[in-house]
Amino acid sequence: SNIICTSMITVDYVKSIGRNVNNISVIPIGVDTEVFASKKGAVSPNIVIGTVKTLETIYGIDVLIKSFAIVKNRIKQSDNTSADKLKLIIVGGGSQLSELTDLATKCGVLDSVQFVGQIPNRDVPNMLRSFNIFVAMSRNESFGVAIVEASACELPVVTSNVGGLPEVVINNETGYLIN
Repeated sequence: SNIICTSMITVDYVKSIGRNVNNISVIPIGVDTEVFASKKGAVSPNIVIGTVKTLETIYGIDVLIKSFAIVKNRIKQSDNTSADKLKLIIVGGGSQLSELTDLATKCGVLDSVQFVGQIPNRDVPNMLRSFNIFVAMSRNESFGVAIVEASACELPVVTSNVGGLPEVVINNETGYLIN
């Protein structure tokens, strides 16, 4: 039998569950680079860090909020004006909205964090173009479609070094992998 996977991590998983398959092909998911294209136009006075992920534990939005708070506080120690320009936009719906809002409050950054909610897929490219940096702190992921979309928009990406994400980010070249 033939099996098609989207990433090598998925191939490894298929093999780990005892599937003795000799013919496995990897065909990564692509994006339409006419739709997911670089942003052109006005530059925001803010530094916008953003993500487009479902608000569930697996996607590490809590890690993103905690990391954002650390960065913002470190910058604030030397340059309060720059720290005030740092914004975090979280796009996506999910069961953790209340918990993540409470976390942003506890970390003292709720005034700099915007929870947009779920948006239609057709609006994702424009949302990505409103970011300066795309961050995905997933705890596990088989393939980083959102990272590929952000990269197609020529955004710098920072992502966790898990699952299939190292297959779509070359550390220190096309983005940054965080352990």
